[in-house]
Amino acid sequence: MQDETGNSGWNQLPGTVRFALGIVALLAIFTFLALSIDIQIVRALGRWPDEERAWFEALTRWGQSDWILYPTLALTVGALLLGFAPLGYSWRWTVRAIGAVSWMIFVAVGLPGLIVQIAKRLIGRARPFLYDQQGSLSFHFLPPDWTLHSFPSGHSATAFALAYVATRLTAPLWGVLFYAWAALVALSRITTGAHYPTDVIAGTLLGWFGAKLIVDRFERHGFPVAARNGTGTNPAGALIWRGLKRLVRSVRPQFRRP
Repeated sequence: MQDETGNSGWNQLPGTVRFALGIVALLAIFTFLALSIDIQIVRALGRWPDEERAWFEALTRWGQSDWILYPTLALTVGALLLGFAPLGYSWRWTVRAIGAVSWMIFVAVGLPGLIVQIAKRLIGRARPFLYDQQGSLSFHFLPPDWTLHSFPSGHSATAFALAYVATRLTAPLWGVLFYAWAALVALSRITTGAHYPTDVIAGTLLGWFGAKLIVDRFERHGFPVAARNGTGTNPAGALIWRGLKRLVRSVRPQFRRP
């Protein structure tokens, strides 16, 4: 219903009330899904042929964040150190762009991942392989055992955070590949029996929205994330690409035969 000014009753509610109602709605949806489909989907995917499940077990490794965070942190520190070197104008800005992009990826992937790891330990949901003993709604506050760190999925959060950042830094068409990869990583967490579907959904949302908030903040502070003139070409990525091509051209003569 709307009042005389055209505002709906929902918009007239205080912000805290709307937030509380939203939390209640999310909890209701989570409980319904946890009781209705969670274990059924886990068991159905667990019956897939061993060859297919082995492929997902190999793929799930890419949902870990170490292979993203360590290189981006190293590139960030390296760019800061190179900033003190006597570089030319083009090289200096290329190094700065590499450092800025690396730092943004590090924060956009690492911060949502940190939040997920904290949530895992606060919520303490039992993993699917403990269903027969504890069910799908078993929670333990601050559990020390990894078997009680099911909700939310950290691999899913990492995969979708990286997919979002990578899409923003490249052309939108590449986003189809990035998100397809992220979806397969998330699916692998269910296929391998490590998570319930609701764990994966929560991790996906936290990773995607967390990365979006961080990238948008970088953009508001002047980082050139958005494409120019709707061309789909990211200016920061284009600058790095030009710098790398310049580097290849400069070292290529060193490998030519005399």
